[in-house]
Amino acid sequence: MEPEIGALTAAPPSGPASLEVKTVAIKPSQSGESESISFRLEAGQSLAILGPHGAGKSFLLETIFGLRRPKSGSIIYDGIHIADITLGTFRQEVALASEPSLLEATILDNLMLGRSNLSINDVQRTLKSVGLLDQMLDLPDGLATKLLPTGAPLSSGQAGRIAIARVLLSGPRLLLIDNLLDNLSKTGRQEVMDALQANLKQCSLIIVTSAEDIASRCDQRIHLPVTEKAPK
Repeated sequence: MEPEIGALTAAPPSGPASLEVKTVAIKPSQSGESESISFRLEAGQSLAILGPHGAGKSFLLETIFGLRRPKSGSIIYDGIHIADITLGTFRQEVALASEPSLLEATILDNLMLGRSNLSINDVQRTLKSVGLLDQMLDLPDGLATKLLPTGAPLSSGQAGRIAIARVLLSGPRLLLIDNLLDNLSKTGRQEVMDALQANLKQCSLIIVTSAEDIASRCDQRIHLPVTEKAPK
């Protein structure tokens, strides 16, 4: 069972959210001692998190997203301690895109997820922004193409872009992306980064990556386990 975060249910204002992480553990520890990290992301900014395998990058994103309860420190979302926000309210505002987890359904159904407020124009515009619309329309069945949970018949890169398009369509105020861009070609990474940066007026961004061309386009970067950050 996922940990419940808190009690406040009032939705925060629209627009990008700020985030402050204060001495939050970035690795699970059995000894009681663990490395921690602190940083502040202003509303509308982007942050790249880099580091070797096992440095705690994914662990940190999962903690921010509420999949793990912080073992130490605190997380302040848009001025509110996450302990004072219900998990349901928090998830309405924050989205995590990691390994593509697709439904055994059509491409369109995977993107809309039954959300009646979305139109086909919304879907096509978002697919175009991540450089995927023409590829999907060129499929024999177009957006009616049925997918397996693995993403087949799409490539892993296309499935990753579908996952990013899906979270963009949810309209988050803070978007967390865990390594989804690294498997794309350099051109593909730049197309997706163009879309993400164009969306910063609506959504702040934290992205885990090993690609320098992605990190160089972010406002801040953090290299784990080193916790100091440097401006772009």
